[in-house]
Amino acid sequence: MRDALGSAVVAVVVAAPARPWAAHEVDVAGLVWMLLGPAILGVSFGYARRFSSPLGITAAPREPPPLPPSPTFWPRARW
Repeated sequence: MRDALGSAVVAVVVAAPARPWAAHEVDVAGLVWMLLGPAILGVSFGYARRFSSPLGITAAPREPPPLPPSPTFWPRARW
């Protein structure tokens, strides 16, 4: 139920910039394309979560990698 409500809210928010209530004729193809973009993005996140979570892959490394040493060929600033 919560997912359906969330999907309905997203559809309204995405369709709102098209202002279908202000037009005499709504371009249905354009509206479908506007709704397909967020839908595909949401499906891809669901796909990634479902199939990559059993692999135990973390979203980010636990510690940031060390910075590389500064190149010695750069001239030093002389103030």
